[in-house]
Amino acid sequence: MKATNVSMKALEASYAVSLLVAKSKKPHSIVEELILPAATALAEMMMDKKAAEALKKVPLSNNTVSRRISDMSVNIIGQVVNKIKLAGQFALQLAKNEPNTPFQSSDRYTFQNPLTETRD
Repeated sequence: MKATNVSMKALEASYAVSLLVAKSKKPHSIVEELILPAATALAEMMMDKKAAEALKKVPLSNNTVSRRISDMSVNIIGQVVNKIKLAGQFALQLAKNEPNTPFQSSDRYTFQNPLTETRD
């Protein structure tokens, strides 16, 4: 794997864009195909070429966005597992809504001391 020297702001921007892509449930390629070109065009028109060039330094390739999303999901899973372990006890209720669909959680749990249940 190739290591590159990226500024902290560029790294934070890369994660922020990756999070937006994940939340939108759009293909990762949308960043290279639409978001980055649109952002650089806006920056060049509204500010200057220097701002547009700075945006091009943000690591937003398809593979990078995919890796960032994967990293964030692993981190979230780790946080949830740790909070469940710290809670000591918990209950989870699953309900099958429709035939041939996976089980889904019917309740949402917030992790506080003690673990509390919240309903939508």
